[in-house]
Amino acid sequence: MTRINLQGVIPAICEADSNSGDPVKRAAKLRTQSWIPDLRSARLRLSGMTAIVILLFSFPSQAAGFSGAYMWEICKSDAQGKEVVKGGHTACQAYIAGVVDHQKLLRSLGTTLSADFCLPDDVGMKRLQDVVWTYLDTHSENDAFIAAPAVAVALSEIYPCQ
Repeated sequence: MTRINLQGVIPAICEADSNSGDPVKRAAKLRTQSWIPDLRSARLRLSGMTAIVILLFSFPSQAAGFSGAYMWEICKSDAQGKEVVKGGHTACQAYIAGVVDHQKLLRSLGTTLSADFCLPDDVGMKRLQDVVWTYLDTHSENDAFIAAPAVAVALSEIYPCQ
């Protein structure tokens, strides 16, 4: 029997009991090789992955997006300035930061939003949150629509570009 050495990949096949021509013994030895996949565990993994995919797709999906009403709710503060919805201020400020980043990206590409705004360097996110909430509180016509345009309009009214 000629041995072919491919740096450890094929030698296990070539070593299959050369004194015995018994194919059953050779097959048994080959099954114990770690590089040969165990079909039972492969089927089990495949079944598990299939179950996970089925579970993931069995729930209804919804488009991501904040409505004006939802934005108004999560940006709201109580009389002491604390958030009304747990984690709401973080979500509100992150959304506003996303609108601001989008506007900066558009500007870097040589275009801009129709409701353009120019924020001063020293303005904080809490101030921007207050501006957006105040606008949404007085413009309920934005409640049913996606919040991003309303955020841009709110910021453009207070921080217009010169």
